[in-house]
Amino acid sequence: MKKLPKIEITELFLAKKNWQTTFIGTVTRDIYDDGTTCAHGMIPVNDGIIYAEGKSDDELSEKLDSLVILVLDYKIHSFKGKIDNLKKKDDDSKGIDFYLN
Repeated sequence: MKKLPKIEITELFLAKKNWQTTFIGTVTRDIYDDGTTCAHGMIPVNDGIIYAEGKSDDELSEKLDSLVILVLDYKIHSFKGKIDNLKKKDDDSKGIDFYLN
């Protein structure tokens, strides 16, 4: 029997400042042990990435739309802030840099 290729489906969505300024991002979903669901959204905007999560699609959409406005109108990614490297102990990888402001 022929083995089928592994297919991964990616859910896309649109975040907007207004209908002339929109960005496409990806959504992933999780189901926690207690049965609650959570949607995570990630959008590349200019030189940065916006990440948010919500208990519903509507909550996630509101958060991402607000973050797009903060990045574009208030230049939130241009603030100096602080970069913190999150790395597990005894891990040889370089870890992940998180921008905090």
